[in-house]
Amino acid sequence: MNRFFKAVSLVALAAGTVLSVASQAKAESVKFECQYNEQLNQYSTVMAGSEEALIVWTETLGSDHHLGAYTPGRRCLAVSTRLTNLAKSVGINDLSKLSDLGYVNGELVVFNSEYSTPIEDEVIFTLKPGNRYNAETVTDRFRFRVAPVGGVSLPDAALFPIVE
Repeated sequence: MNRFFKAVSLVALAAGTVLSVASQAKAESVKFECQYNEQLNQYSTVMAGSEEALIVWTETLGSDHHLGAYTPGRRCLAVSTRLTNLAKSVGINDLSKLSDLGYVNGELVVFNSEYSTPIEDEVIFTLKPGNRYNAETVTDRFRFRVAPVGGVSLPDAALFPIVE
């Protein structure tokens, strides 16, 4: 009888390990993509496998970058890559939990850090001037929309994409 319980315990432990590894692999494979809608002439950042936009890019921002202005297409590509890299490095749970508002180079940004003051490498995206007045709502919507399925249910405001 004692051997039976040991065997059942080992099987349960092995099954739990397999499920844990599978869920970690699934979490690590979260990718974000930049999609262009020709009919609407707009770029959107979406989670791979989803048709729903996380962020719709509409505004060109000034930039010191050698390529010039930060167009909606460039913003979309850069942020989609950043989100994919963050999801791999910190995990999708912490991508949602650690996202906050802050200032970098005098611009209001959504950033991802364990600390309250962001540095340039922690910026996810810069808010367009029109979103600076409702920055908390934009950040909350971002947190809810990147949170894993099965988390907190989405409030009505989080059901729509962020328009940047």
